[in-house]
Amino acid sequence: MNGLSSRNRKALAAQLYETLNRYEFVTAATMVTQPESYLTTWLDVRQTFPDMRLEPLDSIADDTWIAVFSVFHGTHHGTATLPHHGTSLVGAKPTGKTVSVQQVSVYQAVAGKLSECYTLCDTLSLYQQLGFAPDFMGETLSKPCTSHKFVT
Repeated sequence: MNGLSSRNRKALAAQLYETLNRYEFVTAATMVTQPESYLTTWLDVRQTFPDMRLEPLDSIADDTWIAVFSVFHGTHHGTATLPHHGTSLVGAKPTGKTVSVQQVSVYQAVAGKLSECYTLCDTLSLYQQLGFAPDFMGETLSKPCTSHKFVT
């Protein structure tokens, strides 16, 4: 156990998302163990999607890890210089198109800071919404995830 309860880890992740949505990237960088690379990445995301917004939908935490299911919203008005979360828009000319992309981020919390982050985003949907990938069968293949509650 690293000193934070699962509730406190979830609160730390929620605070991070709120801070990012206010574009307070320097403040957000103080919440992670590698602030320079974190700050550089989010400044580039903001340059690429100036109106970016993260919409956390659900989260779960255990003794060390926090998983957050969210939707990234933004309008492609800039050119990325770095790959983000497994996607690469580096050098892509701005399309002016608005996107909403589902993603899951898994964070490790150590000593009250987020020390690792793994994000899986719906890259195909992102590319389709921007017009960079074919629109198969007249619609994007990626649909909003559905949740199922199992009752025993």
